Amino acid sequence: MVKMNRKMWLNFGIVFLTIMLIVSLEELWFGFIENNVPSGVSVYKQEKAAPGPNLFCSRDEPRAVLLHPDGRILHQWYSLIGGKRDKGWHHVELLPEGDLFAIVKDKGLLKLDKMSQRIWQSPGMFHHDLDTNDASEILILERELTDITWKGDTFPILGEFIVFLAQNGTRLRRISLNETLLPLVPDSHLEAARKFAQNNPRKELTNDTYADIFHVNSIEILRQDLLGIPAFSALLLSAREINTIFIIDLATGALLWSFGPGVLDHQHQPTLLSNGEILIFDNGQKRDWSRVIELTPDSGVIHSSIERVNGKRIYSFVRGGAQRLKNGNTLIVSGERAVALEVTPEHELVWFYKNPEYRVVRKRKAPFIDRKGLIYRMEKIEDPSLLLFLDDLRETPPSSPNENSVS
Repeated sequence: MVKMNRKMWLNFGIVFLTIMLIVSLEELWFGFIENNVPSGVSVYKQEKAAPGPNLFCSRDEPRAVLLHPDGRILHQWYSLIGGKRDKGWHHVELLPEGDLFAIVKDKGLLKLDKMSQRIWQSPGMFHHDLDTNDASEILILERELTDITWKGDTFPILGEFIVFLAQNGTRLRRISLNETLLPLVPDSHLEAARKFAQNNPRKELTNDTYADIFHVNSIEILRQDLLGIPAFSALLLSAREINTIFIIDLATGALLWSFGPGVLDHQHQPTLLSNGEILIFDNGQKRDWSRVIELTPDSGVIHSSIERVNGKRIYSFVRGGAQRLKNGNTLIVSGERAVALEVTPEHELVWFYKNPEYRVVRKRKAPFIDRKGLIYRMEKIEDPSLLLFLDDLRETPPSSPNENSVS
């Protein structure tokens, strides 16, 4: 074991203090709307905000929360099945009668009832997002190490797939996205992936490494005709690492349309709006600020953009999303600060929430800090039929972990 002398300790201390200073400035004084705000709901203009509760989960606990706009918790789901107490769900979606889909990152999909009891679980390297088609099948993203051949060399990358599940969680079939996306990957990404695979064991070729050359983070079935593509015949997806959103044929996986390099920057949650525009949370890792844009897909023109709220920019280095609400407002999630905000079409701030669980903690290894309580995505539940289960529940305390069915 190498002993650290006084100079090494001094250098370590300088590095650590510098990082903490940058973090402190970032948290408090840089000109972003997420900074230096109180926990919970700090803005709620009821007359202008869209009605309905908001559903979200935190990355640090297997729990989903249905939150009233005034900050009251209306209901919670909690389960340790397939996961760990300190590892949160990747994404959740509310179903009729209070049932819930919960993605346990890279482990499986849970379907829980309103009392957090398991209905079924389906194992798989599932992540980020899911949707259901008109045949009531569940379409969910999955990743696993897959060998590819590039410039005469065969090496593993973290491949991306779409899995079709039956309503009881049974695996039906799978579509590979690798052949579709490989032509869109820059040579520099592939070269980095090849070197990384040569110098590291397979177990280290994981999410957020050079092996993760696609990082698909969103899936949505097109429910209306677009670009001559019939409704319910195609999927809209997002590949973060190649700054690309794209549409594939649902039956064959063939690429029908793509957009993004040179314009988008590590984007999340593209959503087709009723007017034929695509709403996108564009993170802006290289710009150092985020925006929510509306894209005209046939021309590639961005005709609407939310970049500032109350004179301040929004910024989430990773994570984040946006939802267009029925009253025209936009719900925005800035994931890295565990912040959600709702703005009017005129960009007036009418609701602001910061997860009370958010905090910055110290790590032993670089970058020496970590953020807890982050929010990947939030959804306002605007369909009243999905909330009828609340009428059957009295004041329900937070559900306790059903640890006796952990698997």
